[in-house]
Amino acid sequence: MVLSMLGGMIGSIFGFGIGNVFVPLLGGIVGIFVIGGVGSFAGAMLGEMWKGSSRSKTLEVGQGAFGGRILGTLAKTLIGSLMLVLALGGMLV
Repeated sequence: MVLSMLGGMIGSIFGFGIGNVFVPLLGGIVGIFVIGGVGSFAGAMLGEMWKGSSRSKTLEVGQGAFGGRILGTLAKTLIGSLMLVLALGGMLV
């Protein structure tokens, strides 16, 4: 689990930088989502390989980490956006 979190953090940092190079406006956001997910995938797989798990188990755990990272980041982004809209709406009332 620790390797998955570390991979996700490192992947997000690199994803933001790499994404901004290729697509200046939205590339950083896409990079955080995708490369952060890939980092979680790689970290989880590395952790499972380190434990000596089978290849299919390792892949399954990596896919779960990737999906969880993507869905978690998406959910936090949507909830944060909703909070911003409600706060701005409250200021106008």
